[in-house]
Amino acid sequence: FAALCAARASFSDWWDGGLRVSDRAAVDGTARSTMGSSFLVVLPVLFLEFLATSLTKGVLPHMLLEFFGDRTYSVIAVVETLKGLLAFYFCPHLGRLSDTYGRRSVLLFTVLGTCLPFCTLAFTENLWIYVAAQAVAGAFAATFAVTFAYIADTVDMDSRAPAYGLALATFGLSFCVGPVSGSYLAQKYSRKLVFTGTLVLTILDLIYVSLVLPETVPDDVREPIRLPISASPRFGFKDAVNTVRIGVRKVRSTVKGAWLHLAHGAGDVAHSLPTRMGLFISDAVAILLSSPLLRRVSEIVFLYYCGVWALVSTLMVFVTQHLHFTPIMVGQLLSAYGLCTMLSEGVLVRIMVPLFGEPFCVVLGLIGFTIQCTIIAFANEPYVIYCSMAGALLANLFYPSISALISKTVRADQQGEALGALNGIKSLCEGVGPLIFGTLMTMFED
Repeated sequence: FAALCAARASFSDWWDGGLRVSDRAAVDGTARSTMGSSFLVVLPVLFLEFLATSLTKGVLPHMLLEFFGDRTYSVIAVVETLKGLLAFYFCPHLGRLSDTYGRRSVLLFTVLGTCLPFCTLAFTENLWIYVAAQAVAGAFAATFAVTFAYIADTVDMDSRAPAYGLALATFGLSFCVGPVSGSYLAQKYSRKLVFTGTLVLTILDLIYVSLVLPETVPDDVREPIRLPISASPRFGFKDAVNTVRIGVRKVRSTVKGAWLHLAHGAGDVAHSLPTRMGLFISDAVAILLSSPLLRRVSEIVFLYYCGVWALVSTLMVFVTQHLHFTPIMVGQLLSAYGLCTMLSEGVLVRIMVPLFGEPFCVVLGLIGFTIQCTIIAFANEPYVIYCSMAGALLANLFYPSISALISKTVRADQQGEALGALNGIKSLCEGVGPLIFGTLMTMFED
């Protein structure tokens, strides 16, 4: 799959006439195409990252229950809350960095940071190390936002929702393959082999981003990443220390300035209050609050994803504990959900959004998620869980449609920042949803 996407995109667009995407932008004034194939080259980044993480999904619920016992739901809630809060703050900033320094550089950090917690289990089975790394990984949870910005660089407005759908279908494909493969490897060989496979896939993804993925932010827009390297061509220990020292000095200066503003700030309250709030809410989130449409979209995303992350974080542990799913059954269920995502994002989005428009598909996605949750709420047999996929088919229309609405509303040089802010709100719900519903499940468990 990765080879097909890369080859098709590369030969038809990237290497066409010997120009990179960013070079063509400088010549033609735009790098966008009407649902062309140039954006396909970024899809293997998603596929490899989520294949690496989904390999572990079939075995992790059992490992968590064995290690934490009755505290499992509480641990999940705390970890996901910390992860969500970090993602809420850092996602918009990573999106902004991708607007400034390029998509490829930021993708290297997001892929590594997201996969690192799972890679640690290739060396240790101490899940305290895993959950600590998983909480910190929220600071890097912006792969989708940067990928969507990459797509916005290369696809025109009217074709973005179907292109986003293909990106999410790629995510579904990874879940079709990963959980079942991981469960099989764990049963046939060992759990350690599963996490070793995750480590190998992560390394392959980093190599792909470094050597194959073309940059889409034009050279005249992108700023070079400058490090305080000495006259010596080698970057030694002293240079690394200087880099850290300069970074700490900048952070200290920023914090000191903010503190002085809070301590001595006076004057018009209408001016000072938004300024103080800006210390806690990033500028990119202000983009989402800058118009009635974007404000309403933010509210919808927050409410929807509180429910989604509550379901995602607890469902696999729930079916393992109460419906007695084995690791193989968990892998099969996740693969079925992945297939459902592929069908919805790869087929339904491409048909429904051009036909009915983004707002209608957003509403339809919300109705579908309501149906899915209602069916799961009354599930007492494994087959009932599978019936919930009828609602999931429609629910998967939501994210590409809402992302396309955001992308159409903001300027071209704010794509990464705005989509990062949207992803940040989504990630904040990754903390709020599990915290509330994980606590409820702990309190009312049989």
